[in-house]
Amino acid sequence: MTMPDALQILGDNRVIGATLSGTSGSSTRENLRDLKYDTVWESVGASDTKNEYTYVRFFDAAGNYTCYPFDRILLLNTNALRIEITVPYGATPPISMGIDCGIYTNLSPDILIPIPIGVDESYMQGVDLMIKTTQTANEEKYIGELKLCKHILTLNALTQFQRQDYALEGNFYTRSGALVRWREFRKFGGSLTMQNVTQAQRDALWAAYELYDFFVFCFFSEYKLSETYDVAIVSPPTEVFNRKTQLYEITLEVKER
Repeated sequence: MTMPDALQILGDNRVIGATLSGTSGSSTRENLRDLKYDTVWESVGASDTKNEYTYVRFFDAAGNYTCYPFDRILLLNTNALRIEITVPYGATPPISMGIDCGIYTNLSPDILIPIPIGVDESYMQGVDLMIKTTQTANEEKYIGELKLCKHILTLNALTQFQRQDYALEGNFYTRSGALVRWREFRKFGGSLTMQNVTQAQRDALWAAYELYDFFVFCFFSEYKLSETYDVAIVSPPTEVFNRKTQLYEITLEVKER
Protein backbone atom coordinates (compact mmCIF):
# COMPACT_ATOMS: atom_id res chain seq x y z
CA MET A 1 0.00 0.00 0.00
CA THR A 2 1.27 3.46 -0.85
CA MET A 3 0.17 6.70 0.74
CA PRO A 4 -2.09 8.80 -1.48
CA ASP A 5 -0.77 12.16 -2.63
CA ALA A 6 -3.01 13.86 -0.12
CA LEU A 7 -3.22 14.83 3.52
CA GLN A 8 -5.03 12.31 5.70
CA ILE A 9 -6.62 13.73 8.85
CA LEU A 10 -7.47 11.10 11.45
CA GLY A 11 -9.26 11.30 14.76
CA ASP A 12 -7.62 11.07 18.18
CA ASN A 13 -5.10 8.29 18.77
CA ARG A 14 -7.03 5.94 21.07
CA VAL A 15 -3.92 4.19 22.37
CA ILE A 16 -3.41 7.31 24.50
CA GLY A 17 -5.35 6.49 27.68
CA ALA A 18 -5.91 2.81 26.87
CA THR A 19 -4.50 -0.11 28.84
CA LEU A 20 -1.52 -1.96 27.39
CA SER A 21 -0.50 -5.52 28.14
CA GLY A 22 1.26 -8.32 26.34
CA THR A 23 3.51 -11.34 26.40
CA SER A 24 6.95 -9.80 27.07
CA GLY A 25 8.88 -6.55 27.10
CA SER A 26 6.75 -5.00 29.84
CA SER A 27 9.50 -2.54 30.79
CA THR A 28 9.32 -0.94 27.32
CA ARG A 29 5.59 -1.27 26.57
CA GLU A 30 4.79 2.38 27.33
CA ASN A 31 7.05 3.33 24.43
CA LEU A 32 4.15 2.36 22.14
CA ARG A 33 2.47 5.69 22.98
CA ASP A 34 5.27 8.00 24.12
CA LEU A 35 5.14 9.83 20.72
CA LYS A 36 8.86 9.16 20.19
CA TYR A 37 9.68 7.34 16.97
CA ASP A 38 13.03 5.94 18.12
CA THR A 39 11.98 4.49 21.48
CA VAL A 40 10.40 1.07 20.94
CA TRP A 41 8.48 -1.66 22.68
CA GLU A 42 10.72 -4.70 22.30
CA SER A 43 10.13 -8.37 23.05
CA VAL A 44 12.43 -10.44 25.22
CA GLY A 45 13.77 -13.73 23.90
CA ALA A 46 11.67 -13.77 20.72
CA SER A 47 12.30 -15.80 17.58
CA ASP A 48 10.32 -16.62 14.45
CA THR A 49 8.92 -19.63 16.31
CA LYS A 50 7.61 -17.49 19.19
CA ASN A 51 4.71 -15.09 18.67
CA GLU A 52 4.61 -11.83 20.61
CA TYR A 53 1.33 -10.15 21.59
CA THR A 54 0.36 -6.59 22.45
CA TYR A 55 -3.15 -5.99 23.82
CA VAL A 56 -4.93 -2.62 23.83
CA ARG A 57 -8.22 -2.08 25.69
CA PHE A 58 -10.26 1.13 25.90
CA PHE A 59 -11.54 2.76 29.11
CA ASP A 60 -13.93 5.66 29.65
CA ALA A 61 -13.41 8.55 32.09
CA ALA A 62 -14.97 6.51 34.92
CA GLY A 63 -12.50 3.67 34.45
CA ASN A 64 -14.95 1.25 32.80
CA TYR A 65 -14.25 -0.75 29.67
CA THR A 66 -15.74 1.00 26.66
CA CYS A 67 -15.72 1.07 22.86
CA TYR A 68 -14.32 3.66 20.46
CA PRO A 69 -14.52 3.67 16.67
CA PHE A 70 -11.30 3.36 14.67
CA ASP A 71 -10.56 2.25 11.13
CA ARG A 72 -6.80 2.83 10.82
CA ILE A 73 -3.96 1.02 12.60
CA LEU A 74 -0.66 2.85 12.29
CA LEU A 75 2.62 1.13 13.18
CA LEU A 76 5.77 3.24 13.12
CA ASN A 77 9.34 1.95 13.32
CA THR A 78 8.61 -1.77 13.37
CA ASN A 79 10.52 -4.77 12.07
CA ALA A 80 7.37 -6.90 11.78
CA LEU A 81 6.91 -9.01 8.67
CA ARG A 82 3.82 -11.08 9.42
CA ILE A 83 1.16 -9.76 11.82
CA GLU A 84 -2.16 -11.15 13.02
CA ILE A 85 -4.67 -8.47 14.09
CA THR A 86 -7.78 -9.24 16.15
CA VAL A 87 -10.34 -6.58 17.10
CA PRO A 88 -12.61 -7.53 20.06
CA TYR A 89 -16.07 -6.66 18.87
CA GLY A 90 -18.78 -6.48 21.51
CA ALA A 91 -20.63 -9.75 22.03
CA THR A 92 -20.08 -10.89 18.44
CA PRO A 93 -17.08 -12.85 17.12
CA PRO A 94 -13.96 -10.68 16.84
CA ILE A 95 -12.60 -9.35 13.57
CA SER A 96 -9.36 -11.09 12.59
CA MET A 97 -7.00 -10.33 9.72
CA GLY A 98 -3.53 -11.43 8.74
CA ILE A 99 -1.15 -8.75 7.48
CA ASP A 100 1.87 -9.29 5.27
CA CYS A 101 3.85 -6.09 5.90
CA GLY A 102 5.85 -6.57 2.71
CA ILE A 103 2.68 -6.18 0.64
CA TYR A 104 1.70 -2.98 2.48
CA THR A 105 5.03 -1.21 2.59
CA ASN A 106 7.69 -3.02 0.58
CA LEU A 107 9.36 -3.75 3.93
CA SER A 108 9.25 -0.17 5.18
CA PRO A 109 9.43 0.23 8.98
CA ASP A 110 6.15 2.23 8.88
CA ILE A 111 2.75 0.70 8.10
CA LEU A 112 -0.75 2.18 7.76
CA ILE A 113 -3.38 -0.59 7.88
CA PRO A 114 -7.07 0.05 7.08
CA ILE A 115 -9.77 -1.95 8.86
CA PRO A 116 -12.20 -3.56 6.38
CA ILE A 117 -15.13 -1.38 5.30
CA GLY A 118 -18.51 -2.42 6.63
CA VAL A 119 -17.53 -2.99 10.23
CA ASP A 120 -19.73 -1.31 12.84
CA GLU A 121 -16.94 0.63 14.55
CA SER A 122 -19.06 1.58 17.57
CA TYR A 123 -18.45 -1.88 19.09
CA MET A 124 -14.64 -1.88 18.86
CA GLN A 125 -13.16 -2.55 22.30
CA GLY A 126 -9.46 -2.38 21.39
CA VAL A 127 -7.01 -4.46 19.40
CA ASP A 128 -4.86 -7.57 19.86
CA LEU A 129 -1.69 -7.38 17.80
CA MET A 130 0.37 -10.53 17.32
CA ILE A 131 3.76 -10.26 15.61
CA LYS A 132 4.62 -13.65 14.15
CA THR A 133 7.80 -13.06 12.16
CA THR A 134 10.30 -10.25 11.57
CA GLN A 135 11.79 -8.83 8.38
CA THR A 136 15.16 -10.20 9.44
CA ALA A 137 14.71 -13.74 10.72
CA ASN A 138 14.68 -14.34 14.49
CA GLU A 139 15.15 -10.73 15.59
CA GLU A 140 13.59 -9.39 18.75
CA LYS A 141 10.20 -7.99 17.68
CA TYR A 142 9.64 -4.26 18.16
CA ILE A 143 7.27 -1.34 17.46
CA GLY A 144 8.11 2.32 17.98
CA GLU A 145 4.58 3.76 17.95
CA LEU A 146 1.09 2.26 17.76
CA LYS A 147 -1.83 4.51 16.83
CA LEU A 148 -5.51 3.55 16.52
CA CYS A 149 -7.46 6.28 14.72
CA LYS A 150 -10.62 6.92 12.75
CA HIS A 151 -10.25 8.41 9.27
CA ILE A 152 -11.98 11.77 9.07
CA LEU A 153 -10.90 13.35 5.83
CA THR A 154 -8.53 12.97 2.91
CA LEU A 155 -7.65 16.33 1.37
CA ASN A 156 -6.44 16.50 -2.20
CA ALA A 157 -6.61 20.28 -1.96
CA LEU A 158 -3.59 22.49 -2.63
CA THR A 159 -1.80 22.52 0.69
CA GLN A 160 1.09 24.43 2.19
CA PHE A 161 2.65 23.79 5.58
CA GLN A 162 4.74 26.44 7.28
CA ARG A 163 6.54 24.51 9.97
CA GLN A 164 7.59 26.38 13.09
CA ASP A 165 8.48 24.01 15.90
CA TYR A 166 8.29 25.22 19.48
CA ALA A 167 10.38 24.28 22.50
CA LEU A 168 10.75 24.60 26.24
CA GLU A 169 14.21 26.09 26.32
CA GLY A 170 16.19 29.11 27.42
CA ASN A 171 19.52 30.45 28.62
CA PHE A 172 20.95 32.28 31.60
CA TYR A 173 24.26 33.60 32.91
CA THR A 174 25.86 32.28 36.09
CA ARG A 175 27.36 34.60 38.69
CA SER A 176 30.77 34.07 37.07
CA GLY A 177 29.45 35.27 33.71
CA ALA A 178 29.31 31.82 32.07
CA LEU A 179 26.41 31.38 29.63
CA VAL A 180 24.24 28.30 30.26
CA ARG A 181 21.98 27.02 27.51
CA TRP A 182 19.21 24.47 28.26
CA ARG A 183 16.43 22.71 26.36
CA GLU A 184 13.88 20.26 27.74
CA PHE A 185 11.99 19.42 24.54
CA ARG A 186 11.20 20.49 21.01
CA LYS A 187 7.79 19.81 19.48
CA PHE A 188 6.33 19.88 15.99
CA GLY A 189 4.08 22.81 15.09
CA GLY A 190 3.13 25.35 12.46
CA SER A 191 0.43 26.61 10.09
CA LEU A 192 -1.31 24.31 7.63
CA THR A 193 -3.08 26.17 4.80
CA MET A 194 -5.45 24.30 2.48
CA GLN A 195 -6.80 25.83 -0.73
CA ASN A 196 -9.69 24.71 -2.96
CA VAL A 197 -11.47 22.93 -0.11
CA THR A 198 -15.01 21.89 -0.97
CA GLN A 199 -18.04 22.67 1.18
CA ALA A 200 -18.32 19.02 2.23
CA GLN A 201 -14.65 18.87 3.24
CA ARG A 202 -14.93 22.15 5.12
CA ASP A 203 -18.00 20.93 7.03
CA ALA A 204 -16.28 17.63 7.92
CA LEU A 205 -13.21 19.47 9.16
CA TRP A 206 -15.23 21.84 11.36
CA ALA A 207 -17.28 18.94 12.76
CA ALA A 208 -14.06 17.12 13.65
CA TYR A 209 -12.64 20.26 15.27
CA GLU A 210 -15.69 20.42 17.52
CA LEU A 211 -15.55 16.69 18.35
CA TYR A 212 -11.85 15.97 18.91
CA ASP A 213 -9.24 17.57 21.14
CA PHE A 214 -6.41 15.97 19.15
CA PHE A 215 -5.89 14.73 15.61
CA VAL A 216 -3.37 12.56 13.81
CA PHE A 217 -2.01 14.04 10.58
CA CYS A 218 -0.54 11.72 7.94
CA PHE A 219 1.29 13.89 5.47
CA PHE A 220 1.76 13.51 1.72
CA SER A 221 3.39 10.64 -0.12
CA GLU A 222 6.56 12.67 -0.68
CA TYR A 223 7.00 12.61 3.09
CA LYS A 224 7.88 9.49 5.00
CA LEU A 225 5.00 7.94 6.91
CA SER A 226 7.12 8.58 10.00
CA GLU A 227 6.21 12.26 9.45
CA THR A 228 2.94 11.57 11.26
CA TYR A 229 2.01 13.65 14.29
CA ASP A 230 -0.53 13.76 17.09
CA VAL A 231 -1.53 17.42 17.13
CA ALA A 232 -4.04 19.83 18.59
CA ILE A 233 -5.64 22.57 16.51
CA VAL A 234 -4.91 25.30 19.04
CA SER A 235 -7.28 27.97 17.73
CA PRO A 236 -10.41 27.91 15.59
CA PRO A 237 -9.67 27.41 11.88
CA THR A 238 -9.55 30.58 9.81
CA GLU A 239 -11.21 30.48 6.42
CA VAL A 240 -11.73 32.52 3.27
CA PHE A 241 -14.61 31.67 0.92
CA ASN A 242 -14.24 32.28 -2.82
CA ARG A 243 -17.71 33.14 -4.13
CA LYS A 244 -16.63 32.55 -7.72
CA THR A 245 -15.22 29.04 -7.29
CA GLN A 246 -17.43 28.13 -4.29
CA LEU A 247 -14.28 26.79 -2.58
CA TYR A 248 -12.56 27.61 0.70
CA GLU A 249 -9.07 28.42 1.89
CA ILE A 250 -8.63 27.17 5.45
CA THR A 251 -5.67 27.62 7.81
CA LEU A 252 -5.04 25.47 10.89
CA GLU A 253 -2.58 26.33 13.64
CA VAL A 254 -1.31 23.04 15.05
CA LYS A 255 0.92 21.94 17.92
CA GLU A 256 2.14 18.45 18.71
CA ARG A 257 0.59 16.70 21.71
